Amino acid sequence: MKKKTLMFILAGFFACIFAAGVVLAFSQRTDRTESSENSESVPEYVMPDNAYPNPQTDNDSHTIAGDNVSSAAAASAAVTETSATPSVTRSPAESEPLIADENNHDDASRQSTAVETPAAKSSTTAATQNTSQTATSGTENHQSAEIAEATTSTASEPAEVLPDNLLITSGDPLHHIRFEFGKDRIDFTGVYTSDSISSISIFRDRTAGELRRTGSSFSGSVDVSGLAPDYYIIRAELESGAIMDYVFEMTADGASPLPLEELPAEHNLTAAAHPLELPEDGVLMNVTASADRSEAIRLLNEVKALADEICAGLTDDYDKARALAMWVSRNMYYDHDAAEKGVTDDVVTLKYVLENHRSVCFGWSNLYSALCQAQGIECYNASGSVVTGSRCFMQTKQSDERSHSWNMVVIDGRQIWVDTVWCSSNKYSKRRYVESVQDMQYFDISNAALAQDHRVARFEHRDYFGITE
Repeated sequence: MKKKTLMFILAGFFACIFAAGVVLAFSQRTDRTESSENSESVPEYVMPDNAYPNPQTDNDSHTIAGDNVSSAAAASAAVTETSATPSVTRSPAESEPLIADENNHDDASRQSTAVETPAAKSSTTAATQNTSQTATSGTENHQSAEIAEATTSTASEPAEVLPDNLLITSGDPLHHIRFEFGKDRIDFTGVYTSDSISSISIFRDRTAGELRRTGSSFSGSVDVSGLAPDYYIIRAELESGAIMDYVFEMTADGASPLPLEELPAEHNLTAAAHPLELPEDGVLMNVTASADRSEAIRLLNEVKALADEICAGLTDDYDKARALAMWVSRNMYYDHDAAEKGVTDDVVTLKYVLENHRSVCFGWSNLYSALCQAQGIECYNASGSVVTGSRCFMQTKQSDERSHSWNMVVIDGRQIWVDTVWCSSNKYSKRRYVESVQDMQYFDISNAALAQDHRVARFEHRDYFGITE
């Protein structure tokens, strides 16, 4: 009897140990799962799949602005000058600064939920100024004055003017939507390769569009006959959960894109025609806060190796620029903690961004510019103001604007706007990395589309790899 009792006790003991082991193993697995999405540790880099499926199967062609062109031609087609102007799917950061001081590091970050009310004023301002801006202090106001004068006197005509009722969201043959606005409906066609369009609808009004999909291509229409005159948002939602919003206007004559002449479209192109060359000491400070040349060379060699890995197998500069933009948006995290506490010079340096995989927008644009230049792609850094919350400048006042930084690459003479921050919803908040969704809305976004919510105040070139010579 005693022997049976002892065996029963031992069996129960080992059963408890086994159960405890199962619980521990499950908890460790759960912790690993959570840490991959919400972690205090710096995330590992994720490399892109550069083998994109062809959005159409016949003759390797893509339809942009109604014309069939080859993939290479589509990438270089001048569709950046249009009268069609999309808006944004962005909400203000928790503590965004106003644009009272254009030298602030703090900026408008990407959020995945749209709002329609103005952002509340923030009491938080940046602790220090951007080195790239202060290195040439006194020149920014001069550049702004030159831009204003050139815009009113010598602004060039757009390379291509599309019909007033047409909106092309991007020049990217693999990621674009073509909206045609009519009196009672909006027709759309497009291609989205890295994700799938799940719905297109009128936001808030809950009017769902008719959507037809064939592979990565899609088409359909949205009925707007019941909308009263006002501004509205047409929303494209992706299977991943990412959303891309575009503002349009309903008038007595029907739906229409926002008028280009009421946006800073010419102003932004004029700014791009007058780039400032950042002095070498300013470039050094954007690589490392120590401005140590040997350390800067080491970091730039790291950037070159990283760019080579990202662009492995790619030969076309446009494909490389896209791959680099996707990589930055996928692997970087917007630093809300820094934005709220005040951004110091080191937070936007290549050294800090490479080590921590996070920064505010000036750090993101700094990294993208260096990666592009590492591949021999001409790239510039733009800074200025933006409006957030799926609004355009026409719906806001200057006090609503936020400081921001983004890029332009030039390939075969074509100017391509890129905002890697606004293609991503990744964030670093309360000392944790929170992974979210990405889209391609702000890669090769048309100049007219960008001008709806981005206004350039400073446009500069940084010769990163001149340091290594």
